[in-house]
Amino acid sequence: MIRDSYPVIIIDVTPRDYGRELIASYLVIGSEKTALIETGPASSSETLISRLDELGIEPDYIVVTHIHLDHGGAAGQLAKRYPQAKIIVHPRGYKHLANPAKLWQASQQVLGEVAILYGEPIPVPEKQLHPAEDGEIIELGGDQRLYIQHTPGHASHHMSILFEPHRLLFTGDAAGVSFLVDGMRIRLPTTPPPFKPELYIESLEKMKKLNPSKIVPTHYGIDPLPGTEYLDRHKHQLEKWLGAVQKLVEKGVSDPSQVAEKLPEYLDEARDVVEKGGKIAYVSFYYSTVWGMVDYFVRGKQ
Repeated sequence: MIRDSYPVIIIDVTPRDYGRELIASYLVIGSEKTALIETGPASSSETLISRLDELGIEPDYIVVTHIHLDHGGAAGQLAKRYPQAKIIVHPRGYKHLANPAKLWQASQQVLGEVAILYGEPIPVPEKQLHPAEDGEIIELGGDQRLYIQHTPGHASHHMSILFEPHRLLFTGDAAGVSFLVDGMRIRLPTTPPPFKPELYIESLEKMKKLNPSKIVPTHYGIDPLPGTEYLDRHKHQLEKWLGAVQKLVEKGVSDPSQVAEKLPEYLDEARDVVEKGGKIAYVSFYYSTVWGMVDYFVRGKQ
């Protein structure tokens, strides 16, 4: 659907039977060209392609904010279906889309059964891949363009995309997640290991300088807050979560599973996602966030 008169169609690519409206793919419609931001997981590729067929649209560009399976996992399937499309990726992620074997192996180790749920990625032909530099612009026609900004912290291969002139900022996981569960909005950081909070906060500040009108996380949809207010709140939330996790680690609770279990006693937001978020939200968002923060403190903030 198109939200708030923006020329953006939100396509739900959450794997079937595991919830809804947790993973989004965004079709950005320019006056001359179209861009798909995020592919979702490989297991949802048929759902996404079917929706694009219904719309009668073959994207000119397919942009992945980073290569994690829930963001770029279906890049290979989409490249095969749309051989004319350029697949835009951070330079650090290029080789892993061209040859995803190591990515798949690492994802299974980190995500376990959720990696199987997302599905195994297939290679993207190198002739379709394009590594995007920081500050690169992708023209969509008229005054419509995508501005690429490298935003490490969540991952070294992360980038965010500003859609101008609407100033919608597609943040992937660089500014947390924001999704609805039973009408209640849940927002939380996304800090998997190896987490580097200095880079994460630096990226938030870079995004704020873009003066976005709205923030559009991959998980999920256009957040209702004004863009800069969202980023300020998220920075404060990140610091609050870090403080709570640090207290637990200093008390000798250093196993991520135990911290994840105890954190809801300190943070209402943690309790909400644990009680209501479902399996994908717990494993992909909550647990990996806790794990990354614990790992950071256990490593001695190196």
